[in-house]
Amino acid sequence: MGKINRIKIRAVGDILLADGYFDIGYGIGSYLKRNGLANHVAELEKLLLDDCDLLLGNLECTIARETKLRGLRSREFLGDPRFVKRFFEHFSFNALLVANNHVGQHGERAYIKTLHFLKSMGIWPIGAKIFGDNLFKILEIKGKKIGICGFSMVEDEHNKDPYFYARDLDGREVLEAVKKIKKKCDVLILMLHWGWEFMDFPHIEQMKFAHKLIDEGADIVLGSHPHVLQPVEIYQKKIIAYSLGNFVFNMPWEKTKRTGVLEIICEENGGRIEYHPKFIPAYIHDYGFPKTSDDNFCGSNSFFLTGHDIQDIFISRFGSNDSYLQQYVKNMKILRKKRVNEFIKNIHRMEIKWIPQIIYEALKRRLSFLLKSE
Repeated sequence: MGKINRIKIRAVGDILLADGYFDIGYGIGSYLKRNGLANHVAELEKLLLDDCDLLLGNLECTIARETKLRGLRSREFLGDPRFVKRFFEHFSFNALLVANNHVGQHGERAYIKTLHFLKSMGIWPIGAKIFGDNLFKILEIKGKKIGICGFSMVEDEHNKDPYFYARDLDGREVLEAVKKIKKKCDVLILMLHWGWEFMDFPHIEQMKFAHKLIDEGADIVLGSHPHVLQPVEIYQKKIIAYSLGNFVFNMPWEKTKRTGVLEIICEENGGRIEYHPKFIPAYIHDYGFPKTSDDNFCGSNSFFLTGHDIQDIFISRFGSNDSYLQQYVKNMKILRKKRVNEFIKNIHRMEIKWIPQIIYEALKRRLSFLLKSE
């Protein structure tokens, strides 16, 4: 039988359409309010508008005009729907992951407003546990049923149990969902907020769990949370993208600015669906928006790996869990220094009233990190 039903999927990493911790007043949200999207549409179109059948990403902020928070915290990771709307009017995402440690930080009411906003834009929120059944969605594309499911597998400093999004730290619920949903679809895409921040390689235990997900029925795994790109693994002829890094985000570290679009062509051949991935590299420039890049790092042999290769590389680079953790601590220290430098460089762009609070929040986060590292 010849190849039929060619389906093109494109996926991107973290999307922050708001100001972050250290750029209140001049971050992405403030930029959209002052300038709109016009200066970035052409470059974004090259990455997102290419006749794909399914466009996916991770929404790393709340989109609402209300919050349970006060002071500085009330401005962070809160996108204004009046200005965010322009982004989604231009780029028709089919689904966005709404199970992560930032999308719900402004409270349940703001989270529900976010879900309403996405649905009003024709975008399906994936990984929600309230406001209807939004844990997963099955779309029919070119005669095939495509299942999309999402979970967060990381700690959440902003919310407490019961969580209003799908959160599973030990993976049991994720595995059960994979088994259940796979029975209803031809292709199962699993979107996971997981892994270690700022590590450019997945942990060995994460790899083992990813293999188990594929063995139980997942066809494509799309990861977010580390804020940097990690390798794409070809396992059992299926796709595991451990981390797609940032996509629209403002972070002061070179490695967090390397980004791109993962494209996966699904083709039916002899009754079986085959998956053919490629990566379109990009680089995040001023104001947190990406542009296409000539960088060929994503086309190198170290980006697309087999299961055997990826575990061998982990052992050669880290050797043990302790070494991996040590590198994580080192990376966090590097990031803190870069944030301090960025803060000093841009202090003139901030409202004076926020500066003491930013310093206080930075010290509090530093103390929390030290306590967790002991």
